[in-house]
Amino acid sequence: MEYSYYAGIDVSLAKLTVVILDANLQARPALEFTNDAKGHQQLLRQLRRLQAGVHAGLEPTNVYHLAIARALHAQRRIDVSVISTTAARHFAQARMQRTKTDRVDARMLAEYLEACQPTPWQPPRDVAVRLRSLTRFIASQVERQTALKCQRHSAKRSQADLLVLQTINAELKTIEQRIAKLRQRALQMIKADPQFARWFKLLVSVPGIASVTATYLIGEYGMLPAGLSKKQWVALAGLDPQTRESGKSVNKPRHISKKGGKPVRRALFLPASIAVRRCAEVGRYCAKIQARCGGKLPALCAVMRKLLQAIWGMLHYDQPFNPARFCPNG
Repeated sequence: MEYSYYAGIDVSLAKLTVVILDANLQARPALEFTNDAKGHQQLLRQLRRLQAGVHAGLEPTNVYHLAIARALHAQRRIDVSVISTTAARHFAQARMQRTKTDRVDARMLAEYLEACQPTPWQPPRDVAVRLRSLTRFIASQVERQTALKCQRHSAKRSQADLLVLQTINAELKTIEQRIAKLRQRALQMIKADPQFARWFKLLVSVPGIASVTATYLIGEYGMLPAGLSKKQWVALAGLDPQTRESGKSVNKPRHISKKGGKPVRRALFLPASIAVRRCAEVGRYCAKIQARCGGKLPALCAVMRKLLQAIWGMLHYDQPFNPARFCPNG
């Protein structure tokens, strides 16, 4: 689609601030709408009046951008892109933007659309959105469970009042029951969906990955659009290697970028450690990397990255885990 207008939308909990640029980068007066169904309809009517191709762009703001992004995607002659926060920030810095207000940010997003022409956004399936809400809530409950266990250990060592221990134990029991119920619901949702059920069956064929990790990975990667490469999957987890070399003075060892999702790296760490022990091919690969870099943690990070690449291939080609292809050169 050819675009005659670019609409930058700054999203917050309560309102949407919109700046529209034409093809000559001439800006219209900034508009504000409430971030609810009524405000969304008002914004859509404003964009439909342009009677031309519109490219709208916004940054992901927790979950507050999803409703307006879906509403824009459903319209004819309107494409919407969800712009990476990091990309938007660096673009603003490159433009020497010194002021940060909602209107300035909205105009910057419109200028980014015109300059970079990002790919239009594809909304995730409803089942994927619901599943991720479950898996992320489960992860938060597991963190709370861990914190309570630490509190209980400290309370025992400090000879705390009996009521403190009883309260902690009661809350731990409640959280354990809640986690079990949530995981059961997530598994039911996965098994009811043909694509996710197939993914689950393939994932648990990987040494070290059981139902808990498989459920979490499906919740995270099920939200992504189809067609992403394995390099993009790795980058989204922050496991892509980062090289820093410049001239003669800067030659640092390679590290993972850590610019993606930390929870995904956390979810893959234990499966990678188990796979190194249980699968001879994975163990050989880890030993080879460890001999090269001299550290166990970098080697495990390399195994995590390799596992994620293998998972991409398994889901892409609908094949179970094949240890012989993990480290074909020994």
